[in-house]
Amino acid sequence: MGGTDTNWWQELRAEFPYLEDHVFAWSGGQVPIANSVRAAIGRVMASWDDDPVTLATTEWPVFDGARQEVATLFDYTYATPVPNDSRRLPGQPLFEPPPLPDPATQATAAQATATQATTAKAPAGAHA
Repeated sequence: MGGTDTNWWQELRAEFPYLEDHVFAWSGGQVPIANSVRAAIGRVMASWDDDPVTLATTEWPVFDGARQEVATLFDYTYATPVPNDSRRLPGQPLFEPPPLPDPATQATAAQATATQATTAKAPAGAHA
């Protein structure tokens, strides 16, 4: 490893000053932030502070474009259901409740159970 590879690794390591004197071996959701990422976040936050409306008009089209690219990648149309709750409208439950039992079906089931209980109590050879 020499030349360009060495320079690339040095530039990459320079992006993470936290790692100059720390060992970070956990691959979970939070990691040391790169200098270029911190600078980009700073620019976005400064833009937001200056004019939140402008940020919304410039960034939402980017998010919508990314959504469209992912939809194209996975061959989704807007109407295609996806396995998360982001397509719910406000007030809609996360899961649909099970249907309520039909009262007529419950009455028939209760009558059948009562008939079976009466038949079970009848002495052998007797008919209910």
